[in-house]
Order: sequence, then structure tokens, then C-alpha cells
Amino acid sequence: MKINAIDKSLRPREKAMGYGMATLTDAELLAILIRNGTKEKGCIDIAIELLDSHGSLQDLFNSDIDTLIQTKGISSVKAIELKAVMELAKRLSKTMLNRSILIDDPTKIIAYMRTHYGHENHEVLVCFYLDGADQLIEVKPMAYGSSNRLSVDIRSILHHGLTIECCGLIIAHNHPSGRYEPSNADIDFTFQLAKACELVGIDLLDHIIVTLSGAYIFSDHHDP
Repeated sequence: MKINAIDKSLRPREKAMGYGMATLTDAELLAILIRNGTKEKGCIDIAIELLDSHGSLQDLFNSDIDTLIQTKGISSVKAIELKAVMELAKRLSKTMLNRSILIDDPTKIIAYMRTHYGHENHEVLVCFYLDGADQLIEVKPMAYGSSNRLSVDIRSILHHGLTIECCGLIIAHNHPSGRYEPSNADIDFTFQLAKACELVGIDLLDHIIVTLSGAYIFSDHHDP
């Protein structure tokens, strides 16, 4: 639908001005960024097509420029502008995470992992180092693996934790396969790390395995 065919008060920009950004749908927010349509389609139609072709806002968020320009009406310039907004959102999520108390709230870590590593085709293990008040000190990727295997150096994890004088640790990694259940290697590693942490006075608070469709939280099933 062309913008001109929509009642002026309900057009995305006017609706945002009159009722606030939170009242806009995902497609309307995208339409504001897209700005202009084509002869055949309005910017809202293009926004809807983008969302439909990617399946979800999360998948669209993680798409690359080459994929975005496959949609008619999305030029390379528009694709770059969209990716710039998406990158700012990623950086904002990291800033907000750095101000958050993470303990007892794994959803923040799950959201962070999905945003930053949800579409990686290889496993990444990330350490969330906490102080004595369970406030986040640092988020640090510590290991990169293959699509189904991750080799982690426990000494490196502990060395960095001791260097920044952390008191607690939460680890998380993605499963590109989409299956979030832990492998035997995941379970063995978690208990090995827990024992090593205990020896140096760091509390391993949790291990979270994240996919786009679900997550496995070790503290719900095991005692790390």
C-alpha cells in the first residue's frame, strides 16, 4: 500500500509524532527507515516483504547486505543504512548489559547471545565476569570453535578472571545446529570449570547454551 493511500494521521511518521514510537508495528518502523518505495510498492509493503522473507525480526537483524538487497526496493545504500541501525542496536544492547545485574536473570544473557552470536555458523564461548555484588565487570569471548565443537582453555578463562579480580562467572555459548541440549562434552567441561573456579575462589554461577529457538540453563538442571 502506498503511503498516500493511508489516512495521514495513520502514516508511520505522523503516527509516531502523534502517538509515540511504541505504537508503531515492526513494519511501520522499518518503513520509516526505508523512506521511499518503488512504482509498484510502497515502503510499508517493502518492509512487510523484508520481514516475511526473513521469517522474524531477529533473522532480519542478523542478515547481511547481500541478502537485504535481494528485496526489490532495497538498494545497497538503504541496506547499509539498515545495517548501521542494526549495529547501533547491538552496541546499545551491550551498553545496557554492562549496566545490568545479571545474577538470577539469565534472559539478559540469552538476549545478548542471540543478538551477537545467534547466526554464527561456529560455536563461540563468552564469559560474563561479575564482581562481588553480581554486577557485570566485563563480557569477553574466550573461545571460537567449529559448527559443533569448541575447544576451551580453562586456564585462560581463570587467568583473565583473576586479572580483573572478578568474584563470579557466567559462561554462555551458542549451538549453530539449533539444538540447545548440552553434549556430554558440554557437561564435562562445565564441571571441570566449576572445580577449577573453586580452587581459585571464583564462583561459577551458570552455563547457558543458546540458540535462536531456545536455551539450556545449567543451573536449572545441575549444580555447577
